[in-house]
Amino acid sequence: MKKAIWLAFVCWCVGVGLNGQAKAQTAAFRYVPERNEPGVVYHYTKSNRDGSKPWNFDMYVASSSHVDVVKYDPKGPGHVNVAADMDWARMMPDHLTQYNIEAGKLGMTRSMQLARDAKSLQVAVGQGTLALPLESLPTHIYGFDLVSLNLTLRHLANPAGDFEIGLIQPNKPGENGLPVAIGRVKFTYVGEETCQKFACRKYKFTGAVLENKEGWIWVEKQRGFLVKAEHPICTSTDWTDWKLELGSLEPMNGFDWNTFKDKLVAERSGPTAVPLNSRLKTAFEKGGIGLALKEYGQAKKDTGKVTEQNLNTFGYTLLEAKKLDDAIEVFKLIVAEFPESANAYDSLAEAYAAAGKKELAITNYEKSLEIDSSNSNAEAQIKKLKGK
Repeated sequence: MKKAIWLAFVCWCVGVGLNGQAKAQTAAFRYVPERNEPGVVYHYTKSNRDGSKPWNFDMYVASSSHVDVVKYDPKGPGHVNVAADMDWARMMPDHLTQYNIEAGKLGMTRSMQLARDAKSLQVAVGQGTLALPLESLPTHIYGFDLVSLNLTLRHLANPAGDFEIGLIQPNKPGENGLPVAIGRVKFTYVGEETCQKFACRKYKFTGAVLENKEGWIWVEKQRGFLVKAEHPICTSTDWTDWKLELGSLEPMNGFDWNTFKDKLVAERSGPTAVPLNSRLKTAFEKGGIGLALKEYGQAKKDTGKVTEQNLNTFGYTLLEAKKLDDAIEVFKLIVAEFPESANAYDSLAEAYAAAGKKELAITNYEKSLEIDSSNSNAEAQIKKLKGK
């Protein structure tokens, strides 16, 4: 996916005002944290349906709520990194940040944040921030190759039933002069079928936003991950249509994932274009949490701005590596830097819980709920910690 997708998306945000309240479709899903399986890389190939123009597409589930995706041309300079945090109360992305290699350098090009009331998306490009009202929940972005839906599929309340989602299709003009298409897409359960040697459930999906053309997804029956997807409508104008096909799964920790990403960046742009979470990782390996936090201060001076998601990724890397005290320090920093973020307190609570500090975990989950009363994960964790 190249920047044209997001540019179209941004143009849409400037001019669109949708009528009506957001209508939840989330009843089709029921969140079960254990189904997320953090610490796994899913190696896909993205291509046209005939297999032409293949790109490597690697999706890393870093934590129960954070996913990191790298898409890159194995034979060229094309490289995109998209990181997302999931809002499991709404079954959609809460935050997206995109990095592109442009003019030989990797940098953040745009980001998206779900508003606290879930009635709009806040999109930041350059120095500008734009608000996009939402029509239905959950809403997923077709240009993200349905990665967020890939995670959501694991939480279908009735996997053998039909369901609907809202969809942003940034590559097709919409109605009434809108520069992109928006609408709902229906997924119809077809039956069971073997795909890529996996026992799968197969669904047909279509909708006016996809020109009423039919596509298909195959979802692994037991664990719920996407095995294959294809549709005659492309997710990016760099392709003529779309296919995503799973090659393999690989257990991986956060440090190894970031090393893998750094290597890809260095091959395409040189070692100076390393994103913040990788800078922090390198500093941590050299001098522990003290040096990592010092590096954060320097990065903040260098750029004038850092994102919550950058720090969150690093914190979960430490949490996954069982460096619990260090992870807590990072999440405490995030809370200090982003005190209005429900996700910040939720992450700090998760780290305290992992360290056996039950009361501090409960306190921070409760703080997260004060900010966002729909945080179903916080509610569930509080009940678990209190033994209810």
